[in-house]
Amino acid sequence: MKRFLPATFLLLCFFTNAVSQSENAFSLKQTIEYAKANNANAKNAKLDEKASLKKIHEIRAIGLPQVSASGRFVYTPQIPTIGIKNPGFFGPNPTVEFPQGIDYSVNGTLSANQLLFDGSFLMGLKAAKEYALLARINSERTDKQIASDVTKAYFLVIITEENIKLVDKNIQTLEKILSDLKALYKNGLIEKTDVDRIELAYSNTKLQSGKLQDAREICYYLLKLQMGYPGNQKISVTDQMQDIYSNLADADAIAEEKVVYANRPEYKMLEQQIKMQTLDKKRYQFGYAPSLVAFAQHQQNAFAVDFGSLNNRYYPGTQIGLNLSLPIFDGFMKNSQIEQARINIQKTQNQKSQFESAIETEVFSNRTKYLRAKEQIKVQKKNMELAEEIYNKVNIKFSNGVGSSLEISQAETDLKTAQTGYLNAIYDLLVAKTDLEQSLGK
Repeated sequence: MKRFLPATFLLLCFFTNAVSQSENAFSLKQTIEYAKANNANAKNAKLDEKASLKKIHEIRAIGLPQVSASGRFVYTPQIPTIGIKNPGFFGPNPTVEFPQGIDYSVNGTLSANQLLFDGSFLMGLKAAKEYALLARINSERTDKQIASDVTKAYFLVIITEENIKLVDKNIQTLEKILSDLKALYKNGLIEKTDVDRIELAYSNTKLQSGKLQDAREICYYLLKLQMGYPGNQKISVTDQMQDIYSNLADADAIAEEKVVYANRPEYKMLEQQIKMQTLDKKRYQFGYAPSLVAFAQHQQNAFAVDFGSLNNRYYPGTQIGLNLSLPIFDGFMKNSQIEQARINIQKTQNQKSQFESAIETEVFSNRTKYLRAKEQIKVQKKNMELAEEIYNKVNIKFSNGVGSSLEISQAETDLKTAQTGYLNAIYDLLVAKTDLEQSLGK
C-alpha cells in the first residue's frame, strides 16, 4: 500500500498542474469569450440590458391595480374650538362655541385604483420595450468592440513572441561566430577589430532581446486588461502566428463585400433612437386625450372621549367610482414638448445620414489598408528571404576564411531588419483585416 502513495501523489500533482496550466492558456476564440464574460464594459452593458427589462416591469406596474392601506391614531389633548353666530335660541351670548374634534380617534383605510385608459401610459410602455431593445443592441456593440480590441492585443502578443524567437536565434548564431572569431584572434589569424565588431552586434542583439522581453510583459498585461483577467496571474496564448496567418488565405472575399449599414450595431442604435423619439412624440400627443381611472375605498372610523371606550364601535365608509380627467388648456406646454420631440427626431435622422457616409468612408479606408497590407507582406517576405540568402552566403564565406566580420555584421543587421519588417507586416495585415471586419459589422 505504501508503494502506491508516492505514485498517486505525483500523479495528483501532475494532474493539478496540468489543469492549472490549461486554465491559464487561451486560444484567440477562448480569449474573446472570456472577455465577453469578464470585461467590465461588457458586464456593465449586460447589466444595462437587465435593468432595461426591469424598467418595462416598472412602467407596466402603473397599469396594474394599485392597492394601499393606511391606519391613523390621533390623541388631541387640546381640542380646537370654532364659533358660530348665535341664531337666538342658544342663550344670551352672541356666539355659540363648538369643539372641533374629539379626544381620541382611530381611522383605517383600504384604497384601490385601476387605470382604465391613458394614452401616455401606453406609449410609455412601448417606449420602454424599445429601450430594452436599444440596451440589447448596445450590449452587442460592446461585445464586438471588445472582440476587436482583444484580437489586436492577442496578435500583438503573438508577434512579440515571434520577435523574441528570431532574436534568440540570432543571438545563438552570433555566439557561435563570436566564439570562432575569438579562437582565430587568439591564434593571431585575425585582428581584434573583427572580434569587436561582432561582439558589438552581439551586445546590441542582447539589448534588443531584453527590450522585447519587457515589451512581451506589457503586451500580456494589455491583453489581460482587455479580457478582464486578473493582472497578477500568469497567462499564455496557444495560437501560433503561422496558423493565424495561414487562415488569411481564405479571407480575400471580405475585401469584396458590399456595405450593409444595418450590420453595424451603431446604426441599429440610431434607428432605435428614432423609434423611441417617435413614441415620445406620440406620448405628448396622447396628453391631449382624457384619462380614466376606477377607484374604490373603504374606511373604518372610531372615536371616543376616553381611551378605554375607543374600541367600542367602528363606523364604516365605502366609496366606489370613476375619475375622468380631461386636459383643456396647459399654456401650450404639450405643444412645445411635441415640437421638441420632432426636432430631436430630425437631429437623429441627420446623424443617421452622416453615419452612413462615415461607414462608407471607414470601409473604403480599411479596405485600402487591407489590400495595401497584403501587397506589403509579399514585399517584406521577399526581402526577408533575400536577406536570409545573403546572410547564409556571407556566413559560408566567413566560415571558409574568405569573408570579413564587417560583411557578416552588416548581413546580420539587414537580416534582423528584414525579419522585423516581415513580422510587422503580418501584424499590420491582421489588424487591417480586424478593422475591415469591424467596419463591415462582422
